Amino acid sequence: MRLDDVPDLSTPRLIKLLSIFTDLAFEYKSIDGLEKSIIFLNSILKKDLNDSERSDICYLLSNAYCWTNRFKNSSLNDVWRWDNSEYENVIFFLRKATHRHLARRYDAIRLMQINTNLGNSMSCVGRFVEALEYWDTALEIDPNFPMANGNKGECYFVYGNHLYDDGHRAYFYKEAYKYLQSSLKFRLFDEDRLHFIGIVDKIKKSINVNGIPDLKLKHFSLGNDGEEQLYRKWCLKNKLFLNPLNDLCVYDICARDIFHCASVAAPIDQGPYHFGLYNQLKQEFVSARFLLYEGMTSYDKHYSDREVMLYNTLDYPLYSLGLEKIKCAYRMSYSIFDKIAYFIYKYYNIDVDERKVSLRTIWYDIKKKKREFRKQFKNMRNLPWRGLYWLSKDLYENNKMFQEVIEPDAREINEVRNQIEHKYLKIHEMLINMSEREEHKDIFKDRWAYSIKNEDIISKTKKILKLARAALIYLSLGVRIEEMKRDDRRNNVVGSGALPLME
Repeated sequence: MRLDDVPDLSTPRLIKLLSIFTDLAFEYKSIDGLEKSIIFLNSILKKDLNDSERSDICYLLSNAYCWTNRFKNSSLNDVWRWDNSEYENVIFFLRKATHRHLARRYDAIRLMQINTNLGNSMSCVGRFVEALEYWDTALEIDPNFPMANGNKGECYFVYGNHLYDDGHRAYFYKEAYKYLQSSLKFRLFDEDRLHFIGIVDKIKKSINVNGIPDLKLKHFSLGNDGEEQLYRKWCLKNKLFLNPLNDLCVYDICARDIFHCASVAAPIDQGPYHFGLYNQLKQEFVSARFLLYEGMTSYDKHYSDREVMLYNTLDYPLYSLGLEKIKCAYRMSYSIFDKIAYFIYKYYNIDVDERKVSLRTIWYDIKKKKREFRKQFKNMRNLPWRGLYWLSKDLYENNKMFQEVIEPDAREINEVRNQIEHKYLKIHEMLINMSEREEHKDIFKDRWAYSIKNEDIISKTKKILKLARAALIYLSLGVRIEEMKRDDRRNNVVGSGALPLME
């Protein structure tokens, strides 16, 4: 602790030393020690490191920031603070560690640790739907990895707590119980073991785990013909149904978009506007989903593409109705985010110019060119809507540091959308340099275009669809929480009614 700088040791020994130092600072709950560790680790990052060394340093930094946040922000108000720079640093360095890992094959244990911690961090900021993929990545390496199992189980418990359907909640509790019990079979830190046992006890008090039938036993139709069945199986596999059960499994019971907006209490002279807007958001999502599927499975040239004269620009360009459907799916998916912001704007009657409403701006009040959280959202105890806020950071955050480590498939989402809408996105069968000689490098590159490979635009469209699905789930669950908190209505006469379903 008396050191003012890191000692002059070889990089591997230095990393080992700082790993021990960081762990000790955590054991002794020393904020000073963790802050010094952060300084030391950041100084090492400036050195010439290989990918595995840089990944190790980023992983240690994420731990140091995470533990600093835990010790400095322990009060309930601190926990619910949305603008948490420590969590931003945790996610930043974990993603950076992952990117360095992917650049070169790395040890499996560290990859499991990174993905487990990423899942934990995403869940803590409210992005629990997306967090599940990180734990799945860890469990693909080792299905018995205890912390991934335990934290995934806790996430299912939290997810279930937010659901408005009692039946769905019971299935989430049952799945949570399974993962938590799997974790408790192995050696854990005492703090983690007690925490997981506490959740198991809550589940036992809520449901009879053994009395809930297996979802696999319930059979539902996947459609009347082979094409529809293939489409629904694709949606199930990619977890793209607006149905929370699709986050539990891929059985045919999940192959229907039954999730909708939570009920809202409103004056008797006000119509069911929130259901109308959510209807539209949902229809746009399912239509974009089908356009992507149809576009990526259009193997035969469509008759509308015949007799269309186009020049071959010698850079392996691709043009087809199928690709235009994928671009339409991209546009539609992206537009959902700002329409979600419009929903929140109308729900709260926020006093702001309607034309300036977007998912990037809805959270803030701009005063004298200074950005502050609106009073409605400052320290709001609403986990799904906090998840929406953090999701918006991935899409719109202007902080260059944060943008550098957005998830690989989502990194260019905003740029691709701008190119599709306003500029020139060019899709290629392949991207290559036609000559290795410097003077002829990229001789056939279209310098007016934003070039992207066919499989990359499909991957990015699928990614943005997943983000849109998660955002729609967070929106509805957040509405439910806000409705439960509106205590002023308890003394009023409140009636209820059900709307008929569309046929």
